[in-house]
Amino acid sequence: MKLISALLFSIFTVLFINAQDNTSFKSLMIEAWELHTQKHYDSAVGKYTEAFKIYQKPKISYGVKPEYKSLAKKLKGIFNDDQNIRNKYVKKNYPIGSKKRDKLVEEMQRIDSINVVKIEAIINKHGWLGPDSVGYMGNKAFFYVIQHANIDTQISYFPIILDALYKGYVEPYQMAYLIDRISLREKRLLIFGSEVRQDADTQDYYVAPTHAIDSLDARRALVGLKPMKIYLKKYNTTWDVEAYKANLAELMKKLEY
Repeated sequence: MKLISALLFSIFTVLFINAQDNTSFKSLMIEAWELHTQKHYDSAVGKYTEAFKIYQKPKISYGVKPEYKSLAKKLKGIFNDDQNIRNKYVKKNYPIGSKKRDKLVEEMQRIDSINVVKIEAIINKHGWLGPDSVGYMGNKAFFYVIQHANIDTQISYFPIILDALYKGYVEPYQMAYLIDRISLREKRLLIFGSEVRQDADTQDYYVAPTHAIDSLDARRALVGLKPMKIYLKKYNTTWDVEAYKANLAELMKKLEY
């Protein structure tokens, strides 16, 4: 009897600690984002790091509930529309400034704007549905559409995506992508180095201005992202930490940070 009681106590203690960690995680993320917004970069990095160290992903099942079958199919279609135009963009690889590239970007933006309207309508009616309701692909559509939306939409949905992460509907690396995407657009230093851009003059790829380079790979590992050397291979770009740090001030000046 004593053994059973002790075992039950241990289980409840673990559950309680995990719940406390996730609650603390959410609070730390809000603090980190506020500090980041105010450009208190060192403090923001510390809070983000602390938050993701204690994040406990909830265990959830994957599958489509009968009542969401048609909606899951619709979400999968939205996800495919989002990805197909981007796959075409990458495959064509038109040079910056070319009419073909501009036309493709315009088409991408048109599709993105349509997808945002569709996703907002679904969220307004059903909330952010997880993979336990609309399946793996259906759930992915929510994040990808917001990630590719305009800056105002991204900022307005930030708390909702944070809540989705808290519930296990969004992955830590996706949250990192959103944080970096918003930061890039608002000319703040990135935290996870996930935004790679192409120079209009040289056509070379470069990592957008990022803070705390020495601990970048360790921070990326916390959210499930690969080291920068591996990440940049798909851009045929090498990663030189010291060179990046030496050129950062010049890059920021060029981009008018």
